[in-house]
Amino acid sequence: MSVAHVPRSLRTSLNYSRALDDRAPYIYVHDPPAGIAKENLATEAYPVQINDARGHESRFTLDTTGFQFTTHVTPETWADFGRS
Repeated sequence: MSVAHVPRSLRTSLNYSRALDDRAPYIYVHDPPAGIAKENLATEAYPVQINDARGHESRFTLDTTGFQFTTHVTPETWADFGRS
């Protein structure tokens, strides 16, 4: 029996938005007022490597990495989302 290869990391890009001016960032969902841009954001893509942390969760803490993994049992099921 063969075992499927599970990639442990991948290269991709993450998109970040920044404001084009000194106002708070905005995006109009509907048509903006006349003379107003629909948004004042610029999106930039940054190449990153995303690593699989499974089995290494204890290495990540708020004090050392700024985030940590935790577990939570939810009463929700896939059926609650219309899936079977």
